[in-house]
Amino acid sequence: MIDETHDPARRSWVGSANVHRDFPIQNLPFGVFSPADGAAPRGGVAISAAILDLSAAQAAGLFAGPAAEAAAAACGPTLNPLLAQGAGPRRALRRRRSGDDTDFSAGTQHATNTGRLFRPDTPLLPHY
Repeated sequence: MIDETHDPARRSWVGSANVHRDFPIQNLPFGVFSPADGAAPRGGVAISAAILDLSAAQAAGLFAGPAAEAAAAACGPTLNPLLAQGAGPRRALRRRRSGDDTDFSAGTQHATNTGRLFRPDTPLLPHY
């Protein structure tokens, strides 16, 4: 189903997602990745050349309601639990990760938590 998250005018706070050919903000695929620290594989979302770690985002409290349920289901080594939930929770998660991206950086705590996902060594940039 095509919805507002597929709007070609939608822009991402991850600048490279606005110009990435395969993974723009309108096409953020779920997948399982192996973290660089050797932790167990878990679910994430490709955003341009980066990965949004759904487990870390969930732990940081970035999701609520059906989106949180979907994120929790995607935190394991397979996406089967997420897919078993049906389309509703997946759509809620897609809306949360596409529709309110700027909300992730609304406060210092959220900006730091989000920054840890993309820049573990310097989560909060000096210009914040």
